[in-house]
Order: sequence, then structure tokens, then C-alpha cells
Amino acid sequence: MGRPLVAILEPSVKVMMDKALNGEETSNYSIEFLNRNQETKHILVNATSRRDEDANIVGVLGVGQDVTEATKHDREVAAMANELRQLINTANAPIFGIDVKGNVNEWNNKTVEITGFSKEEAMGKHLGMFVR
Repeated sequence: MGRPLVAILEPSVKVMMDKALNGEETSNYSIEFLNRNQETKHILVNATSRRDEDANIVGVLGVGQDVTEATKHDREVAAMANELRQLINTANAPIFGIDVKGNVNEWNNKTVEITGFSKEEAMGKHLGMFVR
């Protein structure tokens, strides 16, 4: 208490607070920082101008939500998806996917090699165009 918030958190927080002090509110601003225990934390912050009875800005009200676990989960899912994508693209077998309408939505490198059609040529086209 009594210490400037911007001295504790990252410099971009000062920009957000300065905007709120000038009447420009910020929603869902993501902050990543190390806490006292050197653990990375992710906070989603909303900054709103605080006004007196004459509508003069007298400060900023910041409301944050700890989204550390959700952010960690999102990154893990993205890493897994990236690994699966890499596995599909480098597989030594043709792998293709279609949507419920039969349009190609996956076309790996081995499928390109075997069919001669690039991924760009195949994506979104009906699989019947490539099968006899």
C-alpha cells in the first residue's frame, strides 16, 4: 500500500493506467508478471476512470481476474495441437480429412507427394475431385 502500482508491475500497465486517468477505459488487458515467489502469473485487468461527484477523474479503479491456470491450460493445448499438426504433416502415410460435406480440411505432405495436388489446391474442395 502507498507504493505506485506501476513500479510493481510491468511498464505497459502505466500506459493502461494513464489512459484511464484520461478517461479512456481498458477492458480485458492481459498482464504477465512474476510474483514474490518468482511464479509467473497472468491477470486479466479492466481499468475504469474513477470520478468524483462533479465527474472529474480522481483516480483509476482496476479490477483483475487471475487467469493463470486457464492461460497455462490454453498453452498446453496449443502445444499439443502443434505436436499433432507436426505429426500429421511429417507422417510417412497419406493423411487427409474431410468435413461433413466431404470437403477437404486436412491434407498432409505425404498426400501431396502421392496425389501431386498441393495442400492449397485441395483445401476446401470436395474429396471426389481427387478420387476416381
